[in-house]
Amino acid sequence: MNQIEKNEFKSRRWNFWNIQNKWAPYIFIAPFFICFSIFLIWPIAYAFFLSFHSWGGFGPLQFNGIGNYLSLGGDKLFRKAAWNTVYYTVGTMLTVLPLALILAMVLNNPRRKFKNFFRAMYFLPSITCVAVIAITFLIIYNKDFGLLNFVLKKLGLAGDYGWVESRNLVKPAILGLMLWRWTGYNAIYFLAGLQSIPQELYDAGKVDGANSLQMFYYITTPLLKPIIIFVVTVATISLLQIFTEPYILTGGGPANSSLSILQLIYREGLEFFHLGRASALSFILFIIIFCVSFFQIKKLGLWEE
Repeated sequence: MNQIEKNEFKSRRWNFWNIQNKWAPYIFIAPFFICFSIFLIWPIAYAFFLSFHSWGGFGPLQFNGIGNYLSLGGDKLFRKAAWNTVYYTVGTMLTVLPLALILAMVLNNPRRKFKNFFRAMYFLPSITCVAVIAITFLIIYNKDFGLLNFVLKKLGLAGDYGWVESRNLVKPAILGLMLWRWTGYNAIYFLAGLQSIPQELYDAGKVDGANSLQMFYYITTPLLKPIIIFVVTVATISLLQIFTEPYILTGGGPANSSLSILQLIYREGLEFFHLGRASALSFILFIIIFCVSFFQIKKLGLWEE
């Protein structure tokens, strides 16, 4: 092999090596994108396509345009599920988040002992199996021998309330479960935000004669604003997709009085096999979540132009 051939061979080998180096990162990340496309992008695209058809899982597709979407406007069950979902979302936001913030401020007290123990205890309900929680609350809410009715009787406040049998009481009962399960979880977020606020600001406030309420309004709230927006947005997204708690605790009953939108999607798709209608419901829920989240981020001030 002469010198020219050697140089040409080295040049080809160098070019091949450069090509390998150029494509190596894409080769390594290719499995993720392949799985992402197969298990997420394709199902979403096919569900959108399916939302314009009527299909029961077998046989040919029947195109009906936006009929699945239009039919939901006059569906009383959809309106009931939407109202229940709004009830869960607003009710939980107005109870869980304020209590979580109060709890975080109590835990943030530097003189508080056993803080790590209390953090673990408050976080524990969020990682406990939901089935176990639901069974426990079914026992607590039991009409005949439940702990809640027993306590209310001792306080002279009530008789035998059917918490999960009554249409009027079942939604507050689910809120009670949500309150127990998610208060401590959100308190950990608020606690992390409170611990990032410099203590010097509070010391300066005390020197200026500010009381606790003034320091909370002028120091804590502005500096905690990003955490508040994050918690509110994430909680709203999760609550609009609530499924497990009402499904296990009541199954959507009695008489669909605790049915959520996600439960309705589950029924339409996996119980009644109205897959086109279930797909349309899914995209309506997506649009609702997107609009609400965008409004929260925009109006609460996290989105900067």
